[in-house]
Amino acid sequence: CNFDFVFDLVSSSSSENMSSISRPLVSQSLKTLDSVAFKAIKEKSYDIAGRVFMTMSLMLSDLAQSVPTIICIDKKQSNKNELLKLSSDINMESFDLSTLELIVSVRKKVLISYNAQSIFCFCKVLEKASSAMTKRCISANKGFCLVHSYSDSKPTILGETVLVSAPARIDLAGGWSDTPPLSYEFGGAVANLAVLVNSKRPLRAKCRLIKGGQGILLRTESKSPIDEQLLESTEVKISMLNDLADFHNPHSDCALLKSALVYLGLVSIDSISQDGSHCIQSYLKKF
Repeated sequence: CNFDFVFDLVSSSSSENMSSISRPLVSQSLKTLDSVAFKAIKEKSYDIAGRVFMTMSLMLSDLAQSVPTIICIDKKQSNKNELLKLSSDINMESFDLSTLELIVSVRKKVLISYNAQSIFCFCKVLEKASSAMTKRCISANKGFCLVHSYSDSKPTILGETVLVSAPARIDLAGGWSDTPPLSYEFGGAVANLAVLVNSKRPLRAKCRLIKGGQGILLRTESKSPIDEQLLESTEVKISMLNDLADFHNPHSDCALLKSALVYLGLVSIDSISQDGSHCIQSYLKKF
């Protein structure tokens, strides 16, 4: 998905032919990208939609910086408040076709009422949209993920604790090549070693069902690798679906545990955004 030829053709045009060549070319290029984005959103191909937004951002920023007159139709002051509102409205959970229609509408206004700074601000909006699509890929589309080893088994006995452990990992080569959006377009491969720390598997998780409990209590702990003395801990109580809303934020408390619950199918992304005030208990009973 490379539109560098648009910039090359426009920048190489003579001043006499620039207006007649550049505007139709830029307009048709944007329409093509729009059609791909709409189709991708409809088909939930969020990796493609994300690449479209990034391609559009790069093309507009290059053109605005190098040959600003090609986009200009009327030098009126653009509405920066509209750009700020659009940027605040873009998020992973609620991004849909109406959001894309709004992006296209605002883009037309920005390009008609030309202002270089506004175009660069709009490009930032497109970058945010691309980021939202990448997050959507990771969080909501299991088709891009390897099948996990989880399978249905007999229900855990009340009061019994299930404990799992895993070794630490050292990456030798290819680190982060298996992460979006790179992995969606080119694939990724990481060579790594699984290692023990002080002859022990340092990563551990446990789960316990208790009678009469309500909701889910998540807890993360950091312990000394030498004597396993507790260094710090964090607890989060999950009572409503909204309590899982920040599962995709790596800086939120117990983010990895929240992500695990979503990935295992306890709740869906749409349920969190649409039914956030619902109690988690009914989902636990079905799960």
